[in-house]
Amino acid sequence: MFFLSDACCHDKVVDVKTICAKTKNPSFCSKLLNSMPGGVSGADFNSIMKYTFDVMHGNVTNTIELINKLIAKGNLDVSTKFHLEFCLGSFISAKNDVEYTREFFYSKDYGSVGFALDDTTHLSKACLAFPPRYKDSSLLPKYVEVLEQVIQIIGVIFNSFCMIA
Repeated sequence: MFFLSDACCHDKVVDVKTICAKTKNPSFCSKLLNSMPGGVSGADFNSIMKYTFDVMHGNVTNTIELINKLIAKGNLDVSTKFHLEFCLGSFISAKNDVEYTREFFYSKDYGSVGFALDDTTHLSKACLAFPPRYKDSSLLPKYVEVLEQVIQIIGVIFNSFCMIA
């Protein structure tokens, strides 16, 4: 579960070490944030949120493209076809959530940002859970893992800049 907030401090400067220390994979976090065009050094809250939202949107879009390619290969057994079509639906919904997250943020509806991110996380995890006992040997689990790490980074950044209600 994420956060609820009424106010954010938009003037604070991003401290990559502090933010990444609060994530499950500080190395991934540091690499992601330090790859921000123009550099993260001295970046403000709005800039870093825009960048991470763009990364998250790109991750979801790339995951949808991967799923479509896997489906297009054809010759799928019933379990694989169900799994991929279920994941496709989950990620189409997740893409909508990502777009809503961005809209909520820019309209300063900070409480809804957390709910939309939380839903995106649930949708991505659900993809890998169905059907039960299905072993996905494609790149899809890795794509889901990357997305979940990006969402966690966004949550840490958000919580670092916003007062929790």
